[in-house]
Amino acid sequence: MKNNKKLILLICTGLGRVNRGFEQYISSLSGNLASIGFRVMVASGGQWKNPENVETLVMNTPHRDSWLLRQSKHGFILEQQFFASALLPQLLIQKPAIIYLGEYRLYCYLYKLRNVLGLNFKLCLYTGGQAIPGAKVFDPTRDYVHHITPAYLEQCVHLPANKQIVIPHFIHEDFVRNIENEYLLKNIARQKKIVLSIGLLDTKVKKMNLIVEVLGKHPEEWFPILLGATCSETSELQQLMKDKFGSGGFIMENVPHPQLSPYYFAADIFVSCSPRESFGLAMVEALYHGLPVVADDFFETNWVLGKYAALVNVTNQILLVQTIRTQIHSDTIDANQQRIAYAKQRFCWDSLAENYSGFFNEMLSGNPIMSCTAPN
Repeated sequence: MKNNKKLILLICTGLGRVNRGFEQYISSLSGNLASIGFRVMVASGGQWKNPENVETLVMNTPHRDSWLLRQSKHGFILEQQFFASALLPQLLIQKPAIIYLGEYRLYCYLYKLRNVLGLNFKLCLYTGGQAIPGAKVFDPTRDYVHHITPAYLEQCVHLPANKQIVIPHFIHEDFVRNIENEYLLKNIARQKKIVLSIGLLDTKVKKMNLIVEVLGKHPEEWFPILLGATCSETSELQQLMKDKFGSGGFIMENVPHPQLSPYYFAADIFVSCSPRESFGLAMVEALYHGLPVVADDFFETNWVLGKYAALVNVTNQILLVQTIRTQIHSDTIDANQQRIAYAKQRFCWDSLAENYSGFFNEMLSGNPIMSCTAPN
């Protein structure tokens, strides 16, 4: 019976190559959809450990960071073109009913290929606002947009409201608790308060340097732990950490997602100085582990975190450090439990499965979406 079901094709060129939020999301989404009866296939850029009952297509095309594509200043565009070309035969063979993806340029290529070749798949663009479909690359009779917050609904007024939906991210619940590692982290910190932040280890996008500069004024009080993927600015950030805290006074590394739990449990607080997030999944994961959270004050953090986090102007260094201290010293067991309950009730798959199932069923049937309002 399974082979008679309409195929949902999820595309993520970075899956199997990098380990970030969207890659984790597609991995989890594929397994979750398959577990509730959908036929799912994932087209990835590299090998990955796929969940049970999920079919896979590994498109071994050049990656934007490969030597070949780094020779061109248009490496990202070339990557998307290679991927679209390699995917074309599979579209003819597999005949997916829905293609769900978050890469806008690839979305545009698929839109054009569909028109030229007369294919019948529906496109669904996942967006946190990085890209909004223009009217010329959106078929109102069969295409959809999935928003993870309502932040960009106003920018999509040119698209039919009944072809858009707001459903938030869900937490990737693959955490493995390790109490021994929690104690080890606390011992390394030597009675200092552990401030955790997770994201790209940079100074321009996630602004990790702001955390270092603020806490570095009182290195005897704080033990910062910065976790995430490296980039060209990571060495600069690491040197700043050494200058402020000494070589043994901090931790900065890339940790696989299942192994993050000890860091969340060992920390006293989670701090993000990122001036913009499409969602802020690491902050939600911090709430899921009961941590107080301090973050910059903008639409997405308000909508996602609400009253369960302290939202401030993080560029105000005096206010930022005062808020961090206040949140740590005023924290209670009751507040801890409220944060955990909020994260589980609003952002776990069990709470969102019905919304996702309804959305994909509506796309498969071709029905308009009854409401683009986010679930409470």
